[in-house]
Amino acid sequence: MRIGEAAAAAGTTPRALRFYEQRGLLPPPVRTASGQREY
Repeated sequence: MRIGEAAAAAGTTPRALRFYEQRGLLPPPVRTASGQREY
C-alpha cells in the first residue's frame, strides 16, 4: 500500500504520515527500489 492509500485508510494526509514518521511516531516503512514508501 502506498502512502496515499495508507493516509486515506487512516483518515489523514500523506504529509501527516511523513511528519509522524520523521518524529518517530510511526516506524520507518519499507522502501521500494525507486525509494517509494510501502506501508
